[in-house]
Amino acid sequence: MEPVPADPLGPLGPATFDLHALPTHLYPARPYGGPALPARKITPVRTKDRRGRLTGPGRLGLPLRRTPVQAVLGPAGAGKTLTALGSSYTGGHNWDPYLWSYTDIHWVSARDEGTLEAGLLNVLRTRGVGPQDLRAARRGGTPIEDLVLARLVPREHPWMLILDGLDDPRLLADAQAPGGILRAGIPRSPGIEGGRIVVTSRITDPAAWGRWISLRQIEPWRSERAVELLQLHTGAQGAHASELGALAGRLRNLPLALRLAGRYLHAVGPDSGTGHALGIRDLRSAFEERHVQLFGTDHTAGAGLPADVAVLCDLSLDLLADRGLHHARVVLHVLGQLGPQPVPIAFLDLASTVGLPSGDGPAPVRSTARDAARGRQPVTGEQLHAALDGLGDLGLVHVRRTHVETDPLVVEAVRATTARDPGEDRAVLGVVADLLDLAVRSIDADAADQAAWWPALAPHLNAVADAARRTDPGQTLRLHALADVVSTALHRAGHQRSAHLIASTAAPEAGPGR
Repeated sequence: MEPVPADPLGPLGPATFDLHALPTHLYPARPYGGPALPARKITPVRTKDRRGRLTGPGRLGLPLRRTPVQAVLGPAGAGKTLTALGSSYTGGHNWDPYLWSYTDIHWVSARDEGTLEAGLLNVLRTRGVGPQDLRAARRGGTPIEDLVLARLVPREHPWMLILDGLDDPRLLADAQAPGGILRAGIPRSPGIEGGRIVVTSRITDPAAWGRWISLRQIEPWRSERAVELLQLHTGAQGAHASELGALAGRLRNLPLALRLAGRYLHAVGPDSGTGHALGIRDLRSAFEERHVQLFGTDHTAGAGLPADVAVLCDLSLDLLADRGLHHARVVLHVLGQLGPQPVPIAFLDLASTVGLPSGDGPAPVRSTARDAARGRQPVTGEQLHAALDGLGDLGLVHVRRTHVETDPLVVEAVRATTARDPGEDRAVLGVVADLLDLAVRSIDADAADQAAWWPALAPHLNAVADAARRTDPGQTLRLHALADVVSTALHRAGHQRSAHLIASTAAPEAGPGR
């Protein structure tokens, strides 16, 4: 097939971590209250209960000689990132989701070596380190971690570095090594508040963490807090606490699942109290039925958190299809094949050129025996953006100005659903591979203002190459050719680790027919 002509993509807007764009309004303040004691005694770091706000380290009785490092640990979807953000809040009497004191917050995705490197390089750029300085440091053999700490530690202004999603044990071990970003003995900043490093991770084994790191375990909420979150979304009053409590218990009191259920109930929410009760019971009944249809098991069989979230996603997609947003399902499936890192909207706009998998009707359950040889259906930019807005309204994605973000657990849930239909899985994978191919050919490699595209695409190419190796080996050689182009561009842009990672991930270890 002849390649689709590629028009220049143009500059990529920065994926700024906009604190005001966080979905904090979806969470009430009080459910975040309660004790936050470390898993084991760490001195002199102490924590205390701050009712009515996110809990974080309290003021220290003795001055620290080292920069405090805290790890927020817990299962997927438990709200670790928001809890990490809340630890920077220090002022006022009432918790305000739009106030993070005067702390400079630097957010870094730490899901793999490439995203960690890209995030640390972005920190350096925001701190005024230019490309020439970076090249000089590289020639001198200075690690990027040393450069970041050298820019942050001497500052008197309060700062916080968040390493989000550090779930890879090997990457965690490297980060805690003497030259890593979480090394022991980082000097304290000279200001009164100083700086701090906060990590979020699913690695809950205390033995995996250095003794200089304070640990905070995040567990699913208690029933009364879960009910309060559902009430916040649905508008249901205390008279429906028993129905909401039963629903929350079925969802294991997981904040992400509660938020998705709450947004669904809000979207179908009636004005009458009787309607609230019926809506809650209808959702509970539909949840159980869909769980069995999709996964062939009820909740007692232990399908796990991704399956529970997958069911809520599927019900939400049915609701969007009933309201005319039939493209929303396949758009979410495309996002599920990509990595959980931010996806440029301009990249998704290329779907208007390559099309989307066809055959996605409004039926609530898709048969796994559907024809594997699906064609493509056209989609306009207006339809694509309407689908994204609908997904955002139901909490399935977070739509920013230039990027779309999908919660990692939603990505896992979507993959669990599409994996049950190999034909659909391959069709979506083919669309994503076409999008990546068109995007790579649309970037002007010689234009400095387009260099940001390479690290933005790298984690998604890694994710697709890994998926293709398992489900569609015929795509691996094509993706390997794309990886060569991206890896070369990343080397030129100073993303050495990301370039090495993408080259090794996309290598065709098992080509077609082998």
